[in-house]
Amino acid sequence: ADAAESVNSIENPRALRILAFPGADGEFVMREDDGDFAAASAGNTADTRMNFVWRDGNGSSQFIISGVAGYDAAVESVPQKRNWNVVFRGVACADFAHVRVFVGSQELNTGEFAISYEGEESTLSLSVFVKDVPARSEVRVIVDGGLQVAADPKVGDAYRFLLQAQVPYRGKEMAFDAVSEANGSAGAIAAISTLEYENESEAEKYRNNVDMLNAYATDQPSVVKWAQWRCTLPVSVKHALEEILLRSVE
Repeated sequence: ADAAESVNSIENPRALRILAFPGADGEFVMREDDGDFAAASAGNTADTRMNFVWRDGNGSSQFIISGVAGYDAAVESVPQKRNWNVVFRGVACADFAHVRVFVGSQELNTGEFAISYEGEESTLSLSVFVKDVPARSEVRVIVDGGLQVAADPKVGDAYRFLLQAQVPYRGKEMAFDAVSEANGSAGAIAAISTLEYENESEAEKYRNNVDMLNAYATDQPSVVKWAQWRCTLPVSVKHALEEILLRSVE
């Protein structure tokens, strides 16, 4: 429910945000009551059934919100109209022209509902918002052609992190090459582990000991150390990359 509505309120909410996750069918029943604990405990509730159809007979995806039904007193306690925000999380961006919304048997015009998408820098979510829907009416959101599971965003996340990291460019480049070659999998961790120095003071020592007048004299130990440092990463950066690469690993 909207935060402004939910603070200190005991009323059943008028605005609701529903999260649906991709890959399989699912269902859920939202039960509400009129504040009578005994009646609610006895199952006398107002029920709103929700169904997610990952692929229907036409290869499309559907989310269906049935009209509220159940115990009369509980149904009467539900707002007469509701705002629904159906959020499909973790999906690729669909063509907005392929998204249709029905209230009852009536298909809405595109100006009567809103669609938005949050890309890989956010939550990979397609949101469909429709307002002032009679609570007893069915809402059906159809994505023609079907939703698609979003591509793994870990490569992009690693790129954005390295872009902001205050480390030598060559180290960033080598780390990102490892992530890209592993397609964002945990397999990149071994390569990244070789680009490591223990602490900032160690790197500072290598940097300060370089004889820049003889910077190309690769037989000098200080120059060799400097070249190595320019291709390394602090432990803190390595650990941050590990956190990204290990997300969703089961």
